[in-house]
Amino acid sequence: MKLELPFFGPLIALAIFSLPVVAHAENFQGLSGQGYKVAALSNNKAGVKGWTLSKGPVRYFCELRASLAYSGKNGMVSFTSAGRVMTLDRAAFEKKNGWS
Repeated sequence: MKLELPFFGPLIALAIFSLPVVAHAENFQGLSGQGYKVAALSNNKAGVKGWTLSKGPVRYFCELRASLAYSGKNGMVSFTSAGRVMTLDRAAFEKKNGWS
């Protein structure tokens, strides 16, 4: 059985063009280093917690992927698995964990 290239050419082209395209995205650290202003921790329209970074008309939403985060200079917040936010005393937390 001889396989003809004209038959497999369209199949190969279809396979190549149906591969997913990878998009490159910036991260929080990269955007804040480029001078983007960081808004307070909030929820987006889908209810996901994170920060909105903006520079002129350009806005990005960076999703929070942590269980602890610093809030201001003296506060911390902890996120439960149920999505609740607990405020913590940063000095007490760091002292208890030996971070200070």
